[in-house]
Formats: sequence, C-alpha cells, structure tokens
Amino acid sequence: MKHNATLTADERQLLKRVHHGDFDSAPLVPVVLQPLISKGLIEPVRSIMMPIMPSRYRFRLTSLGERLLQQKKC
Repeated sequence: MKHNATLTADERQLLKRVHHGDFDSAPLVPVVLQPLISKGLIEPVRSIMMPIMPSRYRFRLTSLGERLLQQKKC
C-alpha cells in the first residue's frame, strides 16, 4: 500500500522507536504497530529462538519507512 508521504508525530515517533529496536523480541505484534505495517512502513520478522520456546518478533523499517524517516531528519 502506498503511503501519502506525510507522517503524523505519533507515526514518526513509532518509526524512530522501531529503528532503535524498542520492539525487538516481542512475543506478539503490538497493536500500535499495525497501522505502520499496513501502510508498508515497517515489517515484522519472526524468529524462532529454540524449538521449545515461542517465536518472537523483531520489526524493521522498509525502504519506504527509511526514506520517510530520513526526510524528517533533514
């Protein structure tokens, strides 16, 4: 899905938090990240630590998310 290239302050803050790894090792996908995932700004990466442990999620910025975050830094 295409994003309209304008970020709200909350979206910008969440992108920064994802970039810094604040949501790494999450047992579930946080609800606050769902809008960013549906807009294509971030993507979940599922990791399985050990067969007996539940999987965990890491989140990373997509190329679109990186570009929008860089635009806001300038």
